[in-house]
Amino acid sequence: NNTIMIITSDHGEAFNEHEYFGHGIKGYREELEIPLIISVPEKPGHRLINDIPAQTIDIPPTILSACHLTVPSEFEGQDLLLEHHTDSNQYSEKERYFLSEADSYRREHIYHVLYSNQYKFIVTRDKQAMLTQQEELYNIEQDPLEQYPLPPDDQDLHTIMRTQLQNI
Repeated sequence: NNTIMIITSDHGEAFNEHEYFGHGIKGYREELEIPLIISVPEKPGHRLINDIPAQTIDIPPTILSACHLTVPSEFEGQDLLLEHHTDSNQYSEKERYFLSEADSYRREHIYHVLYSNQYKFIVTRDKQAMLTQQEELYNIEQDPLEQYPLPPDDQDLHTIMRTQLQNI
C-alpha cells in the first residue's frame, strides 16, 4: 500500500514503419515513444493516460512529489502527477521542447530530433563534417505517424525549430 510503481523503457523499436528495423537509428515516433506508467497508492483509481510528451527527467520530480518531498529547483523535469497534467489543454502555459539524438559508431550520420506538443523536427547531419544533409518537419497533431513531412516553403516554422534546436 505504500509502493510507487513506475514502468517505462529506454527506447522504442522500429519495425519497418519508415523502411528500417531497429533502434537508435533515426528518431521517428516508433523509436522515441515509450510507455510510462505511474501508480501512486495515495491516488487509487487515479490514472495518468494521455498523449502529452514527457521525458525521463520528469520521473524524479514526480517521485519526490508523490513522496511529499521538496523538488530541488535544479531539477529540470516536471511533476507528471499534478492535477493540471490530466487535461492536455492545461498542461503548460508555454510549449515544452524535447531533444533526442541518435549517434551510432556504425553509422555515418547523427540525428538531432526536436519535438514539441505539435511539431517534430529531424535534422540529419554528416558525422564527420557536421553539415546538415536533410531536415524533416512534421505536424505530429495532424500526422502522428510522421508520414508526410511539411514542405520547406514554410520557412518561418523551419527557422523557429532550427533556432530552438540550437538553443538547447
